[in-house]
Amino acid sequence: GISILFLGAGLALGLWTALEMRDLVSDQFNEQQLMLARHVSFLIDKQMRFLEKELLLLKRALALQPFDPERYYEDIQQSFQRVLESGVWKIEILDLHARREYTFMPYKHWTWKETPAERMTLLPPPETLGEEIVFISETQVKPFGIGLFMGTLLPEESPMVLLFNLNISWFLSPFLREIRSGKTGYAWLIDEKGNFLYHPNTEFIGKNSMQIREERYFGVPLGLISEIQQAKMLKGEVGTGNYYSAWHRGITGKIKKLIA
Repeated sequence: GISILFLGAGLALGLWTALEMRDLVSDQFNEQQLMLARHVSFLIDKQMRFLEKELLLLKRALALQPFDPERYYEDIQQSFQRVLESGVWKIEILDLHARREYTFMPYKHWTWKETPAERMTLLPPPETLGEEIVFISETQVKPFGIGLFMGTLLPEESPMVLLFNLNISWFLSPFLREIRSGKTGYAWLIDEKGNFLYHPNTEFIGKNSMQIREERYFGVPLGLISEIQQAKMLKGEVGTGNYYSAWHRGITGKIKKLIA
């Protein structure tokens, strides 16, 4: 009887120790993920600041001469050499009064066209833009990918805006595509509306993160990840946790995941 009692106690202790160890390992792993997430966030922010500086640098170069797309061509092509690898695929100048947009592409001659009325609504009022102010648009989902633009006001008599058009996938891939948290962990990124800007499953990119999960993962409880996103991530809070998913690098089924 005594030996059985001790055996039972030992079994209980072993189970408790295993559960405690599992929680400890999970906590340590999540803390490592959090450090990695903070580092990647720092690198992304640093690269955005670089692009803002390059935009202002180009603005100053163009301001030294009167408006002439032909004269601007060389300075803009030199700018492309520094920002193309960071995802800037198109540079534009918008004449707000004439409603014309002048488009510059790498190694191509500039073109112009009328600016659509709906695009004008995406721009802030010129009077709100100072000489050193850079504004950044919301992300835009288009058939060829996700993009945004950053702009600044040119010091011309007629209000003109200089724009960098950014391909989000080009911009983010160098930071996120090689991330491995543990053996199979990966990174995904959402914008302020909860839309996927980056995910290793490319079918998710541009889709609302909760909507696509509900459509694809029918029957998987999504309350935890919904709470994490709505109550923490979209409010800019930092932390760790866990949730359930039904996809992990091609593996399907109800899968518990750690998140930071």
